[in-house]
Amino acid sequence: QTASVKHRFTMSIIAGVISAVLLGVVSGYFRQYVFNHAIVLTGVGLLIAMLINRVGRGIQLKFAIVAVLSTLLAIILSDIISEFGILGLINMESIRLTFSSMLKESISSVLWFLYRALALYLSYIYSRVV
Repeated sequence: QTASVKHRFTMSIIAGVISAVLLGVVSGYFRQYVFNHAIVLTGVGLLIAMLINRVGRGIQLKFAIVAVLSTLLAIILSDIISEFGILGLINMESIRLTFSSMLKESISSVLWFLYRALALYLSYIYSRVV
């Protein structure tokens, strides 16, 4: 039974990384060309959590951590692609600008942070079988 849990955890990591990259790119393009609102990221977090829940079927904290880290990767990819396109991923300046945008002291940076925190929270909560 321990081997089964280890196998499911390994599969959760693989599924989490693959889904994070795919959903990060797709949501980045969606936000760039269709609807640029961070509420899309909450859907990304929820989708990753449901995938980790389905693949991992685990109750341990490590499954939630995989989901949160995968969601964080998807959020970073989505933010960079929505602002700078796919080529922004290879430009270190665009990556730096994406991270520095959250340090602005304005209501938009607070909302920027809250939507991403909500996506991470949803990913954490819904990723484990309870």
